Amino acid sequence: MAGFKNPPPFAKGAKKQEEKVEQVNQEEISENPLTETVTDENPTDTKGEKSMSEEKPKRERSKVNISQEHIKFVRQNVKKMGYTEMAEQLGITRNQINRILQTLKEGMRSAAVQADPDSYGTKENKKGEKVYDWTQPKSEMAKKVEAKIESDLSRPAESRPGAGGSGGGKVQQALDSELEDLLKDL
Repeated sequence: MAGFKNPPPFAKGAKKQEEKVEQVNQEEISENPLTETVTDENPTDTKGEKSMSEEKPKRERSKVNISQEHIKFVRQNVKKMGYTEMAEQLGITRNQINRILQTLKEGMRSAAVQADPDSYGTKENKKGEKVYDWTQPKSEMAKKVEAKIESDLSRPAESRPGAGGSGGGKVQQALDSELEDLLKDL
């Protein structure tokens, strides 16, 4: 008769572990931590516990399906409004605004590439694969596509992240200013 001489290791003591888990669960239930309230009376509390009101709620995913009206609104207002403003007016998320614009841009560029595979220059990505470089339009169609994207589907250059050169954010500007002050003293 073939079989195990000894039961598999996971089967040993499985019943004992289940009993321990039940005991621990019973102890936790009897303490009932949900009825305790955290107050700010002792600001030097070292436990680092947060009250329920201090925790950030997770954002809910938008359940709104994008319609033709959403797309038209985004196209008409991309130059005038920020992503957050458009999202609030439409009742969708900023990511959905971004996805609308990126999908339209990708579709236009794909159409140019299908018409002429050499319409854009290529570059090597981090994986070593050759990919199209959208900053290098070669054909007339690709140049028209990029001009249309810039005029109709891109927000103004000054409102884009990183506008104003490399590291143009407020923090980077403050750091650069402080660095200049430090270097003056040398």
